[in-house]
Amino acid sequence: MAVQLPIAPEPSRARPASVSTPPPFPDPDTTSTDGQVRFARMAHSSPQGMYIAEFDSGQALYANPQMARIFDRSLTELRDLLDPLAALVRGEDMPILTAARERLRLARDGEVIEYEFRANLPDHSLRWVAVRATVFARDAHGAVTQVLVNAEDITQRRLAEATLAESQVRFERIAETMADAVYLFDVTSNKNIYFSSRVEAVLGYTPAAIAAMGDELSSILLHPDDLQVFRARREAHRALADGAVYESDFRARRPNGEFRWIHARETVFSRDADGWPKQILGTIKDATEAREREETLRDGARRKDEFLAMLAHELRNPLAPILSAAEIISQDDEHQSERQRRARQVIQRQCRHMAKLVDDLLDVSRSVTGKVSLALEWLDVDSLIARALELTRPLTETRGQRIVVTSLDRPLYVNGDATRLTQVLGNLLNNASKYSPENSVIEIKSRYADGRVEVEVADSGAGIAREFLPLVFDLFSQSHRSLDRAEGGLGIGLTLVKSLVELHGGTVVAKSDGPDRGSRFTVILPASRSMPDARHETPLARPRRRAGTRVLVIDDNVDSAEMLAMLLDAEGFSTQCAFDGAGALAELEHGYDVVISDIGLPGMDGFEIARLIRANPACADVVLIALTGYGQPADFAESRAAGFDYHLIKPIEPAALCRLLDSVASTEAAP
Repeated sequence: MAVQLPIAPEPSRARPASVSTPPPFPDPDTTSTDGQVRFARMAHSSPQGMYIAEFDSGQALYANPQMARIFDRSLTELRDLLDPLAALVRGEDMPILTAARERLRLARDGEVIEYEFRANLPDHSLRWVAVRATVFARDAHGAVTQVLVNAEDITQRRLAEATLAESQVRFERIAETMADAVYLFDVTSNKNIYFSSRVEAVLGYTPAAIAAMGDELSSILLHPDDLQVFRARREAHRALADGAVYESDFRARRPNGEFRWIHARETVFSRDADGWPKQILGTIKDATEAREREETLRDGARRKDEFLAMLAHELRNPLAPILSAAEIISQDDEHQSERQRRARQVIQRQCRHMAKLVDDLLDVSRSVTGKVSLALEWLDVDSLIARALELTRPLTETRGQRIVVTSLDRPLYVNGDATRLTQVLGNLLNNASKYSPENSVIEIKSRYADGRVEVEVADSGAGIAREFLPLVFDLFSQSHRSLDRAEGGLGIGLTLVKSLVELHGGTVVAKSDGPDRGSRFTVILPASRSMPDARHETPLARPRRRAGTRVLVIDDNVDSAEMLAMLLDAEGFSTQCAFDGAGALAELEHGYDVVISDIGLPGMDGFEIARLIRANPACADVVLIALTGYGQPADFAESRAAGFDYHLIKPIEPAALCRLLDSVASTEAAP
């Protein structure tokens, strides 16, 4: 904003007739001596105003054209002014001239007196003038008789300074209203040149106290372990683009010795001529309570994960013997009545349903907190659909439903985790089956467009109300809740689908024409028409096992151990049970090919048993299988570290376990 200088017109003065006319100004063409010629020529060509005046009266003896332009008057007008000070100088600035004259009266030869004042122009506007004056002549007694003055128009500079000062005032007013402390850091001097008063509330020191710390600021304020954070900030300043913000956290020591966490945000405020950051604008605030809240939330999340893991373990443990017992009963199916067969099928179906609920609950917890890790590989889309259909078949066959598959005209590949993407499509198919009537048709279609594959699962079932459609992927949401809970589930399946798809860089879209008009869910993923180069790793094979594989089952749940052993015996394996670590190690002396062990055992847990087995040379070829209710990623990692070859989650499908045992019993020796 331009600063308007006040106007104070001076009254004009008439020239008295009795006053003699001052001598004419020297002209370079008429000056009589060489010295005068040189002086006049120099003065006329000077970019600054120059004049010689009588000390007592102030009347001009000489003025160059530049001086006339500064005061916006002709040379003749300047010469004819009887009281130049009164005519040219603003009244409020007269004390400046009076003080300057007194200093000149006492000045030594060659001493320069500097001052600035506002000049009155004929149009009543004002102009700032900077003056450098020195003694030009003295009388026989040494008194000053003439002064030489150099003058310069500094109006633009003064206006710029006024604008800058006003901007500084506005900046400081804004800074003082902010909740965070504001500061300016000068990169060249390596110092903070401004701090708002809020800094005292944040750091406990006034701006003056911080300024007094000088180069010792970092050693006084910062925690020793955070000095590198402070140095990293300085390096980051050089790389900051305009508008970019650099954030950092460090601990600062308050006057009472207490350390508090500080959060800083910084950006480039100005740059030098070469484009390097010159000043950094920053804000700081106390982040101690925020960090404590975050730590509390992290601790709560950790305890929640531990609780869910324990809950899953406790829920899975009783499912394992129930499913094993049902499988044993099914082996005598020909002697059972229809009621017994139906009861056994209900047991199997409900056990699998409960196991899936437990898995979904844990998976959605991990996915929404970003704790799911993906084992990426290039996968054929049709193969993924086939695997999902296999998972869904028990449910759709029970409900008499038919799934129609529309395949791609040629192979298509996605880079993803096979287990997770199969889970995504399986959940969508299960959802379509649950909310569609019996004997209905479910469609799954895949198509390719613009580098992406779209897999759509469509049904003609319950549909989704318009107002519920935007909420369909929210956690624990179900559009059709009723007291009978006929559809079952926790309302987390679609949330899990959305989280897993987004982890793969894709999206999932839900559409429906309304209640009882079916629904369509479309998964969209990046895809490739050709199989990119991929490394195929061949797992190391274990030595050939003899027929009648000996299996040791270790589980403190007696029902679970005995049912699993009975099941494996029926399948032709030679099986024994142990119910704690000491008993298991003693039983191992009789020689076993495979050990299936629970993890959560009393006294000596499954990890310790595995480590002791791996440390025993006599057990070097034993295949170790963890069969447990613990299924967190950390549990898998700890199993591998302890020496387990496989980590299975209860309840395991008996057929799947038998296939695994068959594979390890018939594997050819590695070359």
